[in-house]
Amino acid sequence: MSLPRRKNAWGQLVRSKIAGQAANLRCLGHKDWRCLERMTGDVRSGDPVNVEGRAARYYWPRLFAGSKFSRVPQDGMGHNAMLNYGYTVLRGYGIRAILSAGLSGTIGLFHSNRSNAFNLVDDLIEPFRPAVDWVVANLPPEVSVEHASVRHQLVAGSTQAFGPDGLSVAATLNDLAQQLGRYAEKQVDRLQVP
Repeated sequence: MSLPRRKNAWGQLVRSKIAGQAANLRCLGHKDWRCLERMTGDVRSGDPVNVEGRAARYYWPRLFAGSKFSRVPQDGMGHNAMLNYGYTVLRGYGIRAILSAGLSGTIGLFHSNRSNAFNLVDDLIEPFRPAVDWVVANLPPEVSVEHASVRHQLVAGSTQAFGPDGLSVAATLNDLAQQLGRYAEKQVDRLQVP
C-alpha cells in the first residue's frame, strides 16, 4: 500500500476514534463533548499534528471525572487494569479479523514496532477502544478486574452492538478488516471506518 493510502486510512481510524470518545462523553452527560467532536475535523491524513494525543489529554480526565486517572504512566491498577483487560479482548478479536481477511499483522498503517507481530491490529482497534472505555466508565468505582463479573462485563463490551446495523463490535471489526483488504488492493478508494 502506498504511503498516502496508509496515511489516509490512519487518519480515518483516528477520526472515528475521537468521534467515539466524544459520543462517550455526550452519553455520560458531559457538556464538553463538542470540543472532541470539533477535533475530528482537525484530523488530517496521517494525523501529522497528533490530534489523537490532544484528544486523549482532553478525554481521559473527563471520562473519569473526579479521579486522578492517567493512562500515562499506566499503574496497572483500577481503571487502567480494566481498560487493559478490555483492550486485550478487543485485540484478540482484531487478530482473528485480520487473519480471516488475509492481512499481514506485522505491517501496520501507523504502528511499526519490530517486536509486535500485530501492528495492524493495534491500528484497526483504535475506533473500537471507546466501546471498552464506555464499559469501564459505567462500572462502580470500587470494583476490580480481579472480580469475575467485571471481566465478564469487559468481554461483553466487545460483543455489544456497535452501530445502527446492530452488528457487534467483533463483527464490525471483522468487516473493517475485510474492507481494509479491498482498500489495500485498490478495490475501494476510501476506507469507511465506523
